[in-house]
Amino acid sequence: MLIIGGSFGATGTITVGRSGNLIIRAARKAEYKPQDMQSAAFSAEHRKEFAIGYFILMGIILAFTGLLFAGIIGATIGLVIAAVMAGRTKQVLNLDVRFNDGKKFVAIADQKEIDRVLKYAP
Repeated sequence: MLIIGGSFGATGTITVGRSGNLIIRAARKAEYKPQDMQSAAFSAEHRKEFAIGYFILMGIILAFTGLLFAGIIGATIGLVIAAVMAGRTKQVLNLDVRFNDGKKFVAIADQKEIDRVLKYAP
C-alpha cells in the first residue's frame, strides 16, 4: 500500500504482516498490532482519464480503416470513435486507518490489501 497522507508523512509504504501487524515505512517508521487499531475504513474514488497513447494507436487504425471504406467522412468517424474509446474511468481505493495513540494514515491499496487490513480491524 502507498501512503498518501496522515501522521507518518506524505509518502511511504505499508505492509501487513502474517499476524496482522501493520508495518509502516515512511518519514516515521512504526509497527502496530491489530489491537492498536481504533478504526479502519475504505472508500472508492472514480477518476476519469484520457489515454493519449491508446487514442493515437486506435486513431491511426480506425481512421485508416474508415478512409479505405468511406473516404474522409469514414476517417473522421474513426477518429471520433477512437476519442470516445480513449476516455476511461479508473477506480482508486483509499484506506483510512486510525490508531489508539491518535496517529492515522490514508493509503492507496488494492482490494486484497484492504481485505487483509479489515480482517484484523475492530
